[in-house]
Amino acid sequence: MAMVYKLALEAEKTWVRLRGYRLIPLVIEGVKFHDGELRTAA
Repeated sequence: MAMVYKLALEAEKTWVRLRGYRLIPLVIEGVKFHDGELRTAA
């Protein structure tokens, strides 16, 4: 168990925080984005 804990601590050092994490539910729903901007029906 201690080895798993140490591996998790090492992995955590290289994790990158997701920017735009609030948009993940929209992506899952299939909303379209163009160049990172929300595409609306025109």
